[in-house]
Amino acid sequence: GGLAVALLATQSKSQSMRILIAVYVDVFRALPPLVLLIFIYFGFPFLGIDLPKLLAVALGFLMNNAAYYGEIFRAGLVSVPLGQMEAARSTGLT
Repeated sequence: GGLAVALLATQSKSQSMRILIAVYVDVFRALPPLVLLIFIYFGFPFLGIDLPKLLAVALGFLMNNAAYYGEIFRAGLVSVPLGQMEAARSTGLT
C-alpha cells in the first residue's frame, strides 16, 4: 500500500491526484490508529457496509500504515539526484 501511495505521489502527472494523495497521507497520519479502527468498525455499518472484525482491523491498519510507508518511500524516491536518474536512463533503465 505504501509503495502505491509513493508512486502515485511522485509519478502522477495529474496535479489533482498528487493533491489527493497528499491529503490522504496528512489525514491518515494524523488520526490515531485506535480512533481510525473505531471509525471503521462502528461507522461503516451506518453507511450500510457491515465488515467482519478482522477485515475492519486489517483495513484500518492498511490505511494508516500505507500513509506512513508512502511518505518513507516517497522521500527515498525524491532523494535520488537528477544526475543519477539521467545516468540510469542512459544505460537503458526506466
